[in-house]
Formats: sequence, structure tokens, C-alpha cells
Amino acid sequence: MNSASAATTTIEPVVLPNDQDASGRTLGEREIELVAVRTADVRPGPTLDLPAGEPLRATGPTVLELDGATCWVPPGWVGARDGPTLVLTKP
Repeated sequence: MNSASAATTTIEPVVLPNDQDASGRTLGEREIELVAVRTADVRPGPTLDLPAGEPLRATGPTVLELDGATCWVPPGWVGARDGPTLVLTKP
């Protein structure tokens, strides 16, 4: 659908537990106007074949100088390379 076209759809009514005012009275049915809806077309991306980096393990606090990036490992965190991915965990 392009920006020049419009679509109509029905939204089923939903009653939420929070549909009460401050005194606990149910607010009842009321109309709403839906002004805009954002949609997305989600598709799988291409498969990436990333080269595995050198084995790496770091304990924070430290700064890791990586190829094309810098990574801060906070105090109490551990960084370990899992194939091509650097995984940070807080044990």
C-alpha cells in the first residue's frame, strides 16, 4: 500500500482491566478515532557468513579495541568471543 491509498479494517472491541476511573467505576463503551497506523513489511535478510575472530576473553572494567569498533566492558561483566560474535554477560 502506498501513501496515496487508504485501507479500512475493523478493530474488535477489547475491554481492559484498567477501563475504570479513579473511583473504580467502569468507563463503559466509548468511541475512539484511529488517526494513523504504521505497518511494516518484514522479510528475512540474507545469510551472513562472518569470519570467526581470534579467541578473546575480557573481564571488566576494560576497553576492547576491535577491528572497526571499540567495546566497553563494565565492572563485573565478562566478554567472550563466540565465533564472530562478542558476547557480554554479567555473571
